[in-house]
Amino acid sequence: MTCSKCGRAVAPGEPWCEVCRGPAEFSSRDRERMELDVRAHVLWGDPVEEIRVAWLKKGAPAEQVRKALEDSVRERHRHFRMRGFQDLLIAAGCFLGSGLAYWMQHAVQEGQIALPRKLTAYIMIASIVLPLAGLWFGFRGVRRVMSGGAAEKAASDLSEFE
Repeated sequence: MTCSKCGRAVAPGEPWCEVCRGPAEFSSRDRERMELDVRAHVLWGDPVEEIRVAWLKKGAPAEQVRKALEDSVRERHRHFRMRGFQDLLIAAGCFLGSGLAYWMQHAVQEGQIALPRKLTAYIMIASIVLPLAGLWFGFRGVRRVMSGGAAEKAASDLSEFE
């Protein structure tokens, strides 16, 4: 909070500046700091009501806190839906890769192609591991798309693909 007359910092909860006795106001700098803090706390999964109470105690106007919370929650939902679509694309890639690995394994067994034994072992492992990874990414992707991150604790993969 800052003084509307002299611009000095005013302690949270104090209605007047101690120096010039001007009224305290929530400045644009305070609003920007509040929006950044609210965004960070919402993305990391902190309870919305705790964030609201904390900023109201600091003297933030209720309407600005409400708007910052709504914007941040919308951003969190958008973030997790995008990550869900990315998970679904990764799952599709895993299933395609496992199909290719199975085809190569089958071709080696039929004698259509010749590969070193070590590579054949890797192909066999891929034909087992890739479908399992595809299932895991697929289920996680569907859950994220459907819930928008409601079941997620935090946006830990915030910069994973950016």
